[in-house]
Amino acid sequence: MFLQDIPLNDVPDLDQIQKTNIVLRWRYIQKVRENLKQRFKREYLGFLRSSVIKREDKINEGDIVLIGTDAKKRLHWLLGRVLELFPGKDGIIRLVKLRTERGDMLRPIQRLYPLEITSNQLRNL
Repeated sequence: MFLQDIPLNDVPDLDQIQKTNIVLRWRYIQKVRENLKQRFKREYLGFLRSSVIKREDKINEGDIVLIGTDAKKRLHWLLGRVLELFPGKDGIIRLVKLRTERGDMLRPIQRLYPLEITSNQLRNL
């Protein structure tokens, strides 16, 4: 009855479509990759640099410190008073003699955490 011809030229060439899409997609991926690389340099690497800064709170004789241990939670760490400082061969303090409620002990300075109050402020109280 009413037969219609199907036009053969209506379907675009798949090779041309894929080629343009691939080029556009490749450019987009390169742009995103470059943006991520610059953002990584700016944010994450900048954060790492600031976290390397050494702490400025020097431990002095008479200071009250928390004595850190892996076996206990921070809530149960001992408090101690610094009695004596032992510097290494390079002059940097490596070891500290402490007095706690359990007696005197030697601890490395890396495991000591000074309280915000110093010995000078404690004497003024």
